[in-house]
Amino acid sequence: MSLNRRKSKGAMEWIAAAFSFVGLWFVSRSPRLLLFGLPAMILFTAIPVMAITGRSATSQLQIRRTYERAAVTAAQAEDFDAAELWYRKLLTLDPTSQEGKFRLALAIEATGDENRSGAMFDRLTPPKSAGYPPAHFYLAGQIVKEGKNPTPEKLRRAVWHLTKVLDQQPDDFRAQSLLAHVQMVRGEQEAAAEILEQMVVVKPELHLTLAGIHQQLGRDETAEQHASQARVHFQHLRQQEPENVSHLLRLAEAHALSLQFREAERLLQEQLSKKLDVEVTTAQLITLAILEIDLEIKKDRPNWPHVVSLLERSLAAAPLHSIVFPRIAVVVGRFQGEKADELRNILEDALADGQAPAVCHLLLGTSLGEADQFEEAIQHLEAARKVYPQSPVILNNLAYFLMETDPPQLEAALEHANLAVKQAPRSPEILETRGQILAALGRDEDALPDLEAALRMENVPSEVHQTLSRVYTRLGHETMAERHRQRAAKITE
Repeated sequence: MSLNRRKSKGAMEWIAAAFSFVGLWFVSRSPRLLLFGLPAMILFTAIPVMAITGRSATSQLQIRRTYERAAVTAAQAEDFDAAELWYRKLLTLDPTSQEGKFRLALAIEATGDENRSGAMFDRLTPPKSAGYPPAHFYLAGQIVKEGKNPTPEKLRRAVWHLTKVLDQQPDDFRAQSLLAHVQMVRGEQEAAAEILEQMVVVKPELHLTLAGIHQQLGRDETAEQHASQARVHFQHLRQQEPENVSHLLRLAEAHALSLQFREAERLLQEQLSKKLDVEVTTAQLITLAILEIDLEIKKDRPNWPHVVSLLERSLAAAPLHSIVFPRIAVVVGRFQGEKADELRNILEDALADGQAPAVCHLLLGTSLGEADQFEEAIQHLEAARKVYPQSPVILNNLAYFLMETDPPQLEAALEHANLAVKQAPRSPEILETRGQILAALGRDEDALPDLEAALRMENVPSEVHQTLSRVYTRLGHETMAERHRQRAAKITE
């Protein structure tokens, strides 16, 4: 027998003897003597009991800490099966612990067993009771992380989870922030503004976000009030931390929201002249240009030469090609049919004056290509490419119109499309162009992933579904071919 077991046996024997003595003492004393001696007897019996239970509580705390350390170590080593085991051991010490159940659910989820973890999360977040706030917050966060376009039902579920958190913890800043973000993704700007208005007292940087939201809601006066407060806040932060570029970028954004574009540009150009934080500052300058373009092209009579000069600036930024595409399309779209000559005159005048040559050639080439004048379109796009040989927008449009010539110049088109994809590998518009070219070449297996990636576009053209239908037919998947035929027909209705 080990020493510990001997000690345990000895203690139990001592307790048994003590209780036996107490029993004899109770039955052998008169009631009067019993009354006087009871306090001493209570103390006599309590001391050993307290000592043993105290030692037991200390031992349990040590065991708990051992299990917790082992679980954390296993999780950090990505041994999630072991982590699950240790969290189960922890729950044997306190089976009702919501925190323990939550950590166990996370460990099970990390093993890849989503059925078991999902059942546990469901029990932690029941529909008819408050549930466990960290579990609600985690599930809402997972919905937001899933991708750029979560379904309306999933977003509604995220709002429900976050509301459950805030019902129990009204001042939870993380839950408030995430709920405001989800509401903005849902297009519920009013609801997002209400949340942010409560938070802005503690987080004055939110004046910037609120200015943007109120501007979208058409509340220009309220938007300006928040933009003004944002400028004061970020100017103060710049004085405290003059080397922090984030404060400069936010200050420039606040100026832009008040339509003070020249002041915003001055701040950013000044930072560029120092050759500091060039990449982020350049990106902000282009974002600023896009914002000004959007405001300008909403007007009945935009200042087209100014729009062209702003677009020229945007071509220099490959990472922001996704926000350049729609603006090129909008400008060209404003000059269809009889108005096409008007755009051509504007662009040719700008070219003659030496203004924005690359974007002028790009817009002219795109406009001519849309009018099926492919040879002239290609000439202009080749001229644009000489100025910006790595621009994915120029390369993409050039590849597309080379594909459209009669006969199609597919090999040359694919060469340019591959270069465009290299510069912008995640752009659905650029992947769609390459997919169309590959399909035209009969390389259906190569075309399929590009064309399916194009389904992420905000407005998927019917041509994508039509080509996918042909590709699936040739690959022998008639069920999928029919699905895409139906979707193409629905778009063209």
